[in-house]
Amino acid sequence: MKKCLACNGKLNFLVNLGKHNYSNQLKKKFISTPVFNYIVLYCNKCFLIQLKNRPSLIHLRSKNFNLKILEPENHLNNFVSKILRLKCLQKNSNILGLSYKDKSIIEKIKKKGFPKSNIISNQNYKIPKKYGVETIQNIFLKRKKIDKIKKFDFIVLRHLLEHSFKPYKLLNLIKKNLTKNGLIAIEVPCRDKMIKGIDLHYFWEHHITYFNLETLKSFLEMMNFKILASAKYKQSSEDNVVIIAKKDQKLKKNNKNKIYNNQKKFLNKFKSDICKKKNKVKNYFVKIKKKKLKITLLGAGHLGIKFVNFYNLHNYFDQIVDDNKRIYNLTLPNTKCKITNSKNMKKEGIFFSSLNHESQIKFKKKHKFLGKKVKIFSISTYGNNPAPFN
Repeated sequence: MKKCLACNGKLNFLVNLGKHNYSNQLKKKFISTPVFNYIVLYCNKCFLIQLKNRPSLIHLRSKNFNLKILEPENHLNNFVSKILRLKCLQKNSNILGLSYKDKSIIEKIKKKGFPKSNIISNQNYKIPKKYGVETIQNIFLKRKKIDKIKKFDFIVLRHLLEHSFKPYKLLNLIKKNLTKNGLIAIEVPCRDKMIKGIDLHYFWEHHITYFNLETLKSFLEMMNFKILASAKYKQSSEDNVVIIAKKDQKLKKNNKNKIYNNQKKFLNKFKSDICKKKNKVKNYFVKIKKKKLKITLLGAGHLGIKFVNFYNLHNYFDQIVDDNKRIYNLTLPNTKCKITNSKNMKKEGIFFSSLNHESQIKFKKKHKFLGKKVKIFSISTYGNNPAPFN
């Protein structure tokens, strides 16, 4: 069995979700597409959750299109305030965002009077616009320097670390490209809700690692970063955790036993309750299918696809609704159900939403009277109006 991607510790088995299609392999007709073996492990030493197998970079990209996931930004003003309150940056500090996902926060920092704030765009990386962080993280695996000439006083990476095939190597590269007292700001999705709610559909081939605040702190300290500030921002789906840390030459050792004992209990409970949750979901769909109700999946993104796959619900949905024009009339992986849009959808039965809170509000505003005709449930435990199986 492989070693932990963060600390090189021993890995324990968490769950085998089976072999399923890559999420973005939407096709015009039902044909066989590449599959990935979704085995999930956790580290016995640092308790970082991670995929056992590395996905194929080619299959992470779609041949037809690449959907760039938009991250929540309602917390960015607070995040920037935390950075500036530390008073570690100078007006002439060299500040860098590593991807397009850092554009908004870098613009906010620049407006606060830090003119040397920039991001590395896809054009700078010499990759097509449609390519995402799955490609960017791979570029860093082959580099020794971020910039050929200079080092940076502050490097930001939002929603990049969890995509990295080698997070240790990525952070080590960043550390080497920081100035002596350089800072790093990291944002990743927090795994706590998905583990507590046993929401298996949040496991995704694009996310190699699954952090929470404790495991991210541990990783940074192991990499000789001193934690200056941290926060967890509540979101409608996964919460976001952020850490601002300073490059430090001394290895800091913490008393981890109490924290890690809690993590172990948390993961053991998740492990023991997985079968119960899967049966509960499947039995619920069997029950409503017997009533001959029309069943709709709202959203053909990776959450919806994984929900169908991991709970084996391929034959239960009568329609899949998504207003993304690029995927209209395509077929969801491993199903014969074609994607329709909300204009052509049938307005009856029960709707199960895989949309995030913001998208679901937009959908309901667009279809104000739909709520009177159908029930709309969230597939996620902590979503808006969670389904009865949660």
